Amino acid sequence: MLLYIHVPFCAQKCAYCAFYSEAGERADPAARREYLAALALDFGQAAAGGTFDTLYLGGGTPTVLSPAELAELTDITRRAVFAPGAEKTAEANPGSLTEEKLAVLRAGGFNRLSLGVQSLSDTLLARIGRRHRADDVWRALRLARRAGFGNIGADLLFGLPGQTDADWQTAVRAMTDAGLSHLSLYALTPEEKTPLAADLAAGRTRLLGDDAQADMYAWAREYLTGAGYRQDEISNFSLPGRACRHNAGYWRGEEYLGLGPGAVSCLTEGSQPVRTRRAALKEYAALLRAGLPPLAEGAEPLDRETRIKEYVMLRLRTREGLDRREFSRRFGASLEDVFGETPEQLIRARLLLSEGDGLRLDPDRYFVANSILVKFM
Repeated sequence: MLLYIHVPFCAQKCAYCAFYSEAGERADPAARREYLAALALDFGQAAAGGTFDTLYLGGGTPTVLSPAELAELTDITRRAVFAPGAEKTAEANPGSLTEEKLAVLRAGGFNRLSLGVQSLSDTLLARIGRRHRADDVWRALRLARRAGFGNIGADLLFGLPGQTDADWQTAVRAMTDAGLSHLSLYALTPEEKTPLAADLAAGRTRLLGDDAQADMYAWAREYLTGAGYRQDEISNFSLPGRACRHNAGYWRGEEYLGLGPGAVSCLTEGSQPVRTRRAALKEYAALLRAGLPPLAEGAEPLDRETRIKEYVMLRLRTREGLDRREFSRRFGASLEDVFGETPEQLIRARLLLSEGDGLRLDPDRYFVANSILVKFM
């Protein structure tokens, strides 16, 4: 089973971010104390009895917590049972990462770091509301390696307003030259109700066009492949043996427990997979103090149709694709029983590749994957 812990605090919200977090004054020390007390209750109730293969500490910005707060959080995680050799990842913002915080994470058993780099252009970082600068990235990498982190990944964004090919290629090359074990490459997406979406609607900014973004993505795929990285999923690349096991668990459809305000879980109750989302901080803490489930709404049982669609969408995003025999074992029907002529039509159009029992996206179509995967909806 996978374990995710959400830290719902940021120094400030990035212009493009739609994840739940409390920023600025709402992330004050009193709110963080309330969070840690509630998380301890949540952890004691929900994580007991399970054995976890991975732990992912995400956000928000986990490293906005002080060293003492991080130490309290890592103490809470020690109450769980982890499989031998479990992967334990912490997300980190380069601007809020310190030697002391890294030492706390290492002492708490964390063995993998994911840096929110996004860009190495100070101009572009400021434009999307990031607080760190390029120098912070290099400082964070030096400190992380000195603290003993040998498995470090980074997120990079392409399609930023005003981003040039040179900006993008410089960032990708620099991260590979630095020997990072994992890179996640994402196109900037204007999520609803974000400052970026408002600026686009008002004409105050413009994203790069689809053709320019496609060229950036295609260049990065070719470059990273030549640099020895394997493409594990449409957006994720890793050096041999360094793929993110937590992410791979999501793509395989494994069960996951999400703790902390706003976190999502997908667990099997009886024979029925059920998805739940935890409430925002104030309600989350109040419900736990009252001994009630800290959920934002009722549980969502996942019917067979939903599980099939999600399985196909996730598996086809991966390098391996899906196996028709595994699909039949899981759902008691063939792919054609469920989707009719759709798979064969996509194969004939060279949008999907059929290799024995395997079915996968044509890698040359990765950038337009959503327009293909929607055929299974």
